[in-house]
Amino acid sequence: MDLTPISTDPTPTVEDLKSELQRLEHKYETLVWYARKPPTSDAEYWEPIPQYIREGAFKALMKAEEDYPDDIAELRYCDDNWQHGFNSGMLAALRFMLTAQYPCLMDADCSDDGQPHWYGGIQDAHDEFPMLDT
Repeated sequence: MDLTPISTDPTPTVEDLKSELQRLEHKYETLVWYARKPPTSDAEYWEPIPQYIREGAFKALMKAEEDYPDDIAELRYCDDNWQHGFNSGMLAALRFMLTAQYPCLMDADCSDDGQPHWYGGIQDAHDEFPMLDT
C-alpha cells in the first residue's frame, strides 16, 4: 500500500483532505484489528474457526504486516500496550472527524423505518464516539 501523501500542495482541496483522512482511517482500523487477533500459532483459538474464515484472517494479517511493517513491529514489541492505545485513539478521532465533516445519504436498508436518511454531522459524530469496531 502506498503511504505517500496524496498532495504536496500546502493547501489541499477538500477532496484531498477527505481522501487522506480515509486513508489514515483505513490504516488505523487495520492496526487495531491486527492487535486484537491472536497469533496464527494459537491453535486453541483458531481451531474452531471455519477454515475459510481462518484463511481469510491469516491473509489479512499477512497483508497488514506487509503494508505497515514498522507499525506492526511497534505493536509486537511494546510492553505497555501504549502503541495499541495510540492506534485506537487515532481511529476514534479520525472516525469522529470523517463523520462530523462528511455526512452521507444512507440506503433504506440501513434505516429502522425503511427510508433513506442522512448520517453524519457533529451530533452523529458525538453519538458514535469512540467507535472502534473493526
